[in-house]
Amino acid sequence: MTKFTGFFVKALALLVAAFYLIGSPAAVTGGYRDEKPEGTLLAFNVISDTHIETNNKFRKNVYIRELRNMKEYSPADDALCMLGDNTMNSQLMEHLILNGLTDKLFPTGRRILVCGNHDSGNNGGSFKLKYNRYQNFYNWYNGGEEIDRGWFSTEINGYTFICLCSEEDTDFLEYVSREQYDWFCETLKEAAGKGKPVFVLNHYPETWMIVEGDDELDIQDELLKYDNVFYFNGHLHPGGLYTYKNSDSNYSFMLPRITECDEEDGETYDCTGLGLSVYVTETEVIFRTINFYTAELVNTLTVPIV
Repeated sequence: MTKFTGFFVKALALLVAAFYLIGSPAAVTGGYRDEKPEGTLLAFNVISDTHIETNNKFRKNVYIRELRNMKEYSPADDALCMLGDNTMNSQLMEHLILNGLTDKLFPTGRRILVCGNHDSGNNGGSFKLKYNRYQNFYNWYNGGEEIDRGWFSTEINGYTFICLCSEEDTDFLEYVSREQYDWFCETLKEAAGKGKPVFVLNHYPETWMIVEGDDELDIQDELLKYDNVFYFNGHLHPGGLYTYKNSDSNYSFMLPRITECDEEDGETYDCTGLGLSVYVTETEVIFRTINFYTAELVNTLTVPIV
């Protein structure tokens, strides 16, 4: 796609966002105001499964309030990492809404969007079209750093983020080529060799990956070869945010759908809203679980850098 097309799409997305921001929820008053730990070298937020849907105003309003709370109370603005199923059906309008709102309300830092099954067709027979649409919008909103496939790596402040994705039209397990698996192993080895924490972003749990031609291969074995490797996924919509200790310095985090709320008689309640604010210093990685809908701190995990 041309730069002119990207410019036109971004302008249209901002108009769409302006429309949906009319009468939308404000940030909460008196929320938990996060602070960067002393000596922070990298700070980013992680959320998953926004499932922005064209005809679902309720879900858009939940996301708007979460972004406003994030902007008001979280200083982790080097990047916003989104773990897939960012849209519900990967419709053009859904991408315009998602990116327009995010660009308007979270304009600083980088955005790293993983491709989830809902972003690539959800087993609906339109994988190539929607997979390409995901890539186009990613490229338009990431400052010239372009991708030509859904699996890639990028660096922020010298720290490596590795993104994985399914290469088949599926709504369940993750199917990857041997090329992607081998690339992942080599990229992880190189990143871990720098002696810094590595962040692996995927929509699916690490145990749900099926490698083309060899179903015995397991990326979990690769993750455990190195220290301070942190894995993040969504997809399963658990009610809470689950943390798994794989070794003394390796953890996996399963994030819920951040727009999961109940609504009755115009009232919104029991919002999951859970995501992570991650801070990296020379000596440790700090994970703060935050309800971005209510702007409340849930818990904190500190992992020493080995």
